[in-house]
Amino acid sequence: MALKRKSAVLLEKVKIGPFEMDRIDWIMTAFVGGILLALLVLKLVCAPVITRGTSMEPTIHNGEVYLTNPRFTASDLTYGTVIVFKNPHGRTLVKRIEGVPGDKVQIRDGILYRNGQAVEEGFPAMEKPGLYAEETGIVMQPGSDGTEENTYFVLGDNRNNSNDSRSFGAVPYHSIKAVMTGNEPLFTIPPFFLGDGFF
Repeated sequence: MALKRKSAVLLEKVKIGPFEMDRIDWIMTAFVGGILLALLVLKLVCAPVITRGTSMEPTIHNGEVYLTNPRFTASDLTYGTVIVFKNPHGRTLVKRIEGVPGDKVQIRDGILYRNGQAVEEGFPAMEKPGLYAEETGIVMQPGSDGTEENTYFVLGDNRNNSNDSRSFGAVPYHSIKAVMTGNEPLFTIPPFFLGDGFF
């Protein structure tokens, strides 16, 4: 009897403006609409990113989930900012900005130099300078319009175990997809749930 009553309630007609539908159809429509709205908000306002690998340790660890801002501007891309971007091979990576447009970046004796000044970072000395030889270095390209042609020098915090600007060069503005918005992860996903990832 109770089951029939519940079924009858779900099949009751609900009128919304000029439309009329069964209560269960209305519930399902509202549920699906809520999910789509939540996904849209996450995409446009605060997209979550799952970090994988060890190249950002000890700051960011494998499996941690952070919120990012995909609606950033060039003014958000400053020293120390952690970004999500596509490298030249199309792989999504998470790294820290260490050089902005107009900077000359060099690596001497494992130390990062920016515009001739050593940068005190608190990270281990770099064993390999990669593309940035001591004698030459490289200047981050400022774009003529101030944004799209800008390039940025990025490094992983785990300096000796990171695929970053030392191997693939400066990151152009248009390759940056989002900026991390916080220093603390929302939660951590256990390693056995993770596949190929962002480091």
